[in-house]
Amino acid sequence: MASSYSAFSQVIEIPSRFTIKVLNSNFETVIEQQADSVIALQKNILAFYKHDVWEVAIGTDTLKVVSLEQFPYQEWRLTTNKKNYYLNRYGKLVEELDRLSDLPKPIVIPNKLKGYNYVKPAGSHGLWIVQSLGFWKLVDANNNLLFETADSLVFREGFIQQISSSGIGAWSEQGCFISTPARCGVQLNDGYFMVDHCVTVAIVDTLGKQLFGPSTFFNLIQGPTDGYFRVRKKNKFGFANREGIIRVPCRYSQTGRVANGVTPVSINGKWALVSVADNFLMQPLYDSILTSCDSLVLARQDGKWGFFKSSGEEISNLEYLEIIPDIYGYACLNENGWGYRNLKGKVLLNQVYAYVKGLPNGAIIFRVVGGYGLYNSQGKLVVPANYQRIETDRMHSFYFLYN
Repeated sequence: MASSYSAFSQVIEIPSRFTIKVLNSNFETVIEQQADSVIALQKNILAFYKHDVWEVAIGTDTLKVVSLEQFPYQEWRLTTNKKNYYLNRYGKLVEELDRLSDLPKPIVIPNKLKGYNYVKPAGSHGLWIVQSLGFWKLVDANNNLLFETADSLVFREGFIQQISSSGIGAWSEQGCFISTPARCGVQLNDGYFMVDHCVTVAIVDTLGKQLFGPSTFFNLIQGPTDGYFRVRKKNKFGFANREGIIRVPCRYSQTGRVANGVTPVSINGKWALVSVADNFLMQPLYDSILTSCDSLVLARQDGKWGFFKSSGEEISNLEYLEIIPDIYGYACLNENGWGYRNLKGKVLLNQVYAYVKGLPNGAIIFRVVGGYGLYNSQGKLVVPANYQRIETDRMHSFYFLYN
């Protein structure tokens, strides 16, 4: 409690807004305090805010801090009334000189490259981009030349880009030649380069070997997803594998993404599910079909959603008004309320809640009339719905329960 004095010298106690209980990732109570809010600075270091001051517990010591400022490299500046401290990325409280010794070391330029005005590392394989007399060069640490051009060179999006008025060319991080400047650009996706000349498209691996195309017969649209590229022929869509072999013929007006060897396809305005061998697993009866990376398929018919396996086998009835996926599972709404299924489609919470959401820690937060509570990843109640608010920290080490 904080104290203040009135005009009649009466002590007035000013309470904090909340009682905050902190649980660890095993739902065990770490601490319970009166405070306005709480954040985690490091994995095991909490800061409670109350009465315009942060109280930071570091080991057995408590530091009163008037302001907190986050810095790169997972460190914080803690400003007290007397001096500034830095909480470094190892959870150690240090002063300015100690902090400088803890910061990541600057990039060391090889001696043979120090004569250049512009020197930048090109990835993690010991190559460098340098500039001299209007020319851009790709060299190794001993200044051995791999490539020279009047175009700009940058390391971006995981590969070395040669940028010119003709488009973007590419060298891999290992220094392998991929492509001359392509008019519609180059993309690195799933370990493969997609070189798009707008009319023709080719797929190249990181060693510069061409796997697919260039082809004007098929127009590459998207990929790869699950190892398959979406292609188009005469405004019909299908899929080819990484070798350019067509596995799903270009006969569908629309397609979804390939996942677990299956893909949604559209026929006369209805959606079906086919395998990459073009076998029908679900007939064209649905208004929408979505695939996931976890062997689940979501299908909608007449405004209701249901769950299916990637084999087409039904898991649930078409009963849900809305399904909201996250990377931990699915929040599902029917006429009775919200429930939750895991990534395999198993029911963890029945449809009786006003709100549900999967949390990064593996728990499920829910809301009923009384407040918020938590279930664990197996659907077991671990925190009753007695709290006004429940939060997690950015490192997913704690649950913060407000009352």
